Amino acid sequence: MALRAGRIASRLYRNFGPVRGHECNNYGGVCRLLSSQAHRGGIVLGCGSNVVDSFYKVKALPRPGEKGFFQDPNKVLEAEYIGGVTLNHLCWAQLLGTPTGLMALQGEDHHGTLIRTELQKVGVETRFIEVNDRYTTSQSLVFVEDGGERSIIMAKGATSLINADQATKSFGSAIASSASIVSTEISQVPLSGVLEMLKIARQNGVLSVVDLDVSPEVAVKEALLGSEEEFVAVCKEADVLKPARHAAEGLASLLLPTTSEESIRNMSTEDLTQLIRKMCSSKLVAMTDGLAPSCFATADQAVTVKPVKLDRVVDATGAGDAFLGGLISVIHRLNGVPSTKQELELCGTVANRLGSACCEVLGAVPTPESRKRVHDLIIEDKKTDSSTSEDTATGTQRGTSTHASLQVDIASLVWLNGNADLPRQVSTATDKILNCKGSRIVSGVGKSGMVSRRMAATLSSLSVACEFVHGVELHHGDLGKVNSESVAVLLSHSGRTAEMQAACEQLLARDVTVIAIISDKDSPIAALVGEENVVAYGQLPFQEPAGGVPTSSLVVQDAIVNCIANDIIVKTNFDPIKFGINHPGGALGASLPRA
Repeated sequence: MALRAGRIASRLYRNFGPVRGHECNNYGGVCRLLSSQAHRGGIVLGCGSNVVDSFYKVKALPRPGEKGFFQDPNKVLEAEYIGGVTLNHLCWAQLLGTPTGLMALQGEDHHGTLIRTELQKVGVETRFIEVNDRYTTSQSLVFVEDGGERSIIMAKGATSLINADQATKSFGSAIASSASIVSTEISQVPLSGVLEMLKIARQNGVLSVVDLDVSPEVAVKEALLGSEEEFVAVCKEADVLKPARHAAEGLASLLLPTTSEESIRNMSTEDLTQLIRKMCSSKLVAMTDGLAPSCFATADQAVTVKPVKLDRVVDATGAGDAFLGGLISVIHRLNGVPSTKQELELCGTVANRLGSACCEVLGAVPTPESRKRVHDLIIEDKKTDSSTSEDTATGTQRGTSTHASLQVDIASLVWLNGNADLPRQVSTATDKILNCKGSRIVSGVGKSGMVSRRMAATLSSLSVACEFVHGVELHHGDLGKVNSESVAVLLSHSGRTAEMQAACEQLLARDVTVIAIISDKDSPIAALVGEENVVAYGQLPFQEPAGGVPTSSLVVQDAIVNCIANDIIVKTNFDPIKFGINHPGGALGASLPRA
């Protein structure tokens, strides 16, 4: 049965810890849940449809031979939105903090620039996109008349060029060196290219996921992606299959040519899911069927998960993509496919929650409204869940404050992930830290001082030499550690702490570049350093306990430190060998490769 929304936080927290089955009991464990920087095994790389949908309002859709007219003769193009099966699920996975990147061929045209810009805003990596003026970026022209009827003209562009040779040439190295999961689709990419990427993934021990978005008939006869043999080969090569019910029926007809189509259509979703898994030797099959329950099956377990009851359906476009984004997020955090029924139920719950959030807003890519809806779906039963429950194994009462605390921390990170300005602010701060030609210090007082100390240690381990200096000590001789070529990072939740204001003024008097990580962009410290030097995460949407004990604010600060660290890793090409040189000791040092 599906997990209640109020249980998601504790289940996610337990399953997303550093070791499968090992419970974490610190803030770091919660950060690992939604922080894209926390996972140890690479990122999710997706290759498939990525397109700009250009919308035009027309008075009526013209029939062949007729002339049509736009509704407004002075406004032809109404709007442009990025989308596509693969692009969408990468964005939804990123919404939950799963690190994702798009592998694609794009042109140096307006549409390619738009896709890359929008992906960067939501944190999806674009460095794996091959950009060339010889390529044309995919585009879809959508003509909509007053009654809502629409016609679509699609140009697959350079996506149609990703055959086996192109896939190896453009993406083989990225899959081998950077991916923890490879996701692709049967929708727009030639089947030979899809198959080649799956083989590269298997050769390098990378888990592969295929979104089976269309039936064999559409893929082979209409989209001309390849042959039926290649269609079946792709499905058998993938570790994880996410078919829609209609596509699964078509696949089953190819796998069982002597079985009638009617018999296959009459199969239950559970039986069809198990059949596909067995015939394709898949590690996991997750089948969707519109508003009907979805089914998840591994070799050892199978569960059916009921959909979330929706008060309204605004736009079901992309619901399956959001569903897959949630599924991939859980698999990524589990470091593999589910091994227990509880983990399988967790996959279904998170996937359904994201699919539901997508249905209640317009468009297939996450919006601020859908981010809020994901937050609501995760913690909506918090009050109900806060009642005590009996631990049947020990006969003792479990502490309800633990569940409530974890739910608030998770909500804090979902809220932070909706901050559209954060990627730009983090990138600007990182550039200034890396371009520093003098000394670097990180400073704070109180609990923010503890996060500051951690930040200095983390940056130093990344070969960005940095020293923690307590905010008070700056007034007692430690100003001698900085000069006009130095960079100082100050952490202050309120941005109003007297000691940190005074420290900021002293640093600026020495022409030190000061970066402030604060909640309030209108605080005194923000005014001192200037907007271009502020990383402002905003006022928390709830009161911290006991009138303001620093709890979730520390989780948020720590997550931002992780963002800066990850940005440094990306911008400096910092790899495990370099990390091993800096960190030779302990179990972690022993696990790192040597030059």
